[in-house]
Amino acid sequence: MSLVKMKPIKLSAVNRSVNQLRDLLSSRDELAERAHLDGFFRKRPWLLGFYVASADKTRGFPQYFSKKEFRIAGVFRTDFLYTWPTKKNVVAVEIEGAKKGSIFEVRSGKWSKDFNCGFNQVIDWMHWFDSTSDVELKRHFDFAPKHFDGLLIIGRRKFVESKSILKERYDWRKNAMRVHIKDTVRTIKILTYDDLLDEITEALSICQEQRKFLDS
Repeated sequence: MSLVKMKPIKLSAVNRSVNQLRDLLSSRDELAERAHLDGFFRKRPWLLGFYVASADKTRGFPQYFSKKEFRIAGVFRTDFLYTWPTKKNVVAVEIEGAKKGSIFEVRSGKWSKDFNCGFNQVIDWMHWFDSTSDVELKRHFDFAPKHFDGLLIIGRRKFVESKSILKERYDWRKNAMRVHIKDTVRTIKILTYDDLLDEITEALSICQEQRKFLDS
């Protein structure tokens, strides 16, 4: 699947999309991945692009992104992919549903199938990057990435915070996701959709105060 060049985006467009995300999250307690969330972010690729840029300002705004699910060899796939060829950087984004049982199973309190599926897809991507030659990487990306991070967006904050033990387990795992590969540290960031909204809103506020967008 080919990557598409990311066009410059104005802060006003990001602000409008942030308000639309807030409205979407306010419209219902539970949101399905395919029915509500996937199409929302597909129509606004700059929104997640803005987030991954603000999460690590050394990257700047993404240079390319995947318009559709990015797949390699029919096995490795990610919902959204953002790349920075000049900085040899890649971020894979997995989105799952925002339902009561998206992170923890409602009855058992075990990590849900959706959480494990999304998390393991990011882990599989890390495995593929670290076991693939530069020649093969260039065939897929036109450059050989040296830095790879993953982002999993899933669930609602209110459902995680409904029980203190669930919140403790979620917070620990969210803050402990560092994968050490030889001398390299890969980061897997985990956010609920409410966390995503809060972090984008804060980053947007900072950019507006400085009256400039993130340097690419």
